[in-house]
Amino acid sequence: MKEALEQVVKKLDAGIAANEREENVLKRVSLNRYLAQDTLLDILSPERLDFDYFLDEYTQILYSKYYLPPLLAKWLLFLKEYKFECRLLYSTEERRKVYFQRELVKVRGFFIRNRQFCQYYYSNRTEEDACIFTGNNPSDGLFAGKLARLFPIVNAGCFVAAAVIANEEYGRFLQKRLFTCLDVNNKKDPKAGWNANEIDLVEQIMVQHAGGTTIVNGKPATQKFLIEEAKKYYGVELKNWEQLAQKIKNRPGDPLSYHKRIMDEYRRRQDLLLDQNFDQQRKKIKRF
Repeated sequence: MKEALEQVVKKLDAGIAANEREENVLKRVSLNRYLAQDTLLDILSPERLDFDYFLDEYTQILYSKYYLPPLLAKWLLFLKEYKFECRLLYSTEERRKVYFQRELVKVRGFFIRNRQFCQYYYSNRTEEDACIFTGNNPSDGLFAGKLARLFPIVNAGCFVAAAVIANEEYGRFLQKRLFTCLDVNNKKDPKAGWNANEIDLVEQIMVQHAGGTTIVNGKPATQKFLIEEAKKYYGVELKNWEQLAQKIKNRPGDPLSYHKRIMDEYRRRQDLLLDQNFDQQRKKIKRF
């Protein structure tokens, strides 16, 4: 029976892996949910499971503590993921963050309420197995409703063990999504700055305006438009830009001194680059 069960689990894992190609997340999770549900119903069907044999206490413990919880956990996790993705659909980032936190509180509450069970289940102790993982611990009441109707043979201990596994995975999933959300919100785009004085910036804008290369609505941009854009881009105030522009025009000698310094620096760097290229090429020349 164990070998047959392993084959069914392999088939389930292969189906889940194949569903990963589905781009629609709701459809993918739905497919996985019903795939896991059909697998469980198949395992617990009369054709595969001898109910008289299942009445044996050792067999009940074997299935309820070891075989079924990981499979039930997959099914429970897909139920949670479907609800999760539905809530996130078309939600704002702020609402998503609140939902992540609320769900994490629920997961934490589950482990607090079931801490004694978790301690026993994780310890691999066995003295209470007959009370927890057999028909002595029926699912009526604790897991009444859809779970009990779908899997009537499964006892409450098996359901709680499955919920422990599912909530562990769901909690990690929630933390990852929450931290990703926080990182995205805290991540700031790089901000440009201006490293010279304001009069140099106004001079650059005047040269840009005179060139007429910036077009707005099919027409050359006005000087005022370029000033406003520079304020936003560099984060500067430029309150008295008109007076600064007048100062530039009234400079003695060359009014565009900043522009001249830029051109001189450009020529210096070009000359330096040419010298470096010449030295590199000279090293490649073979000596005879």
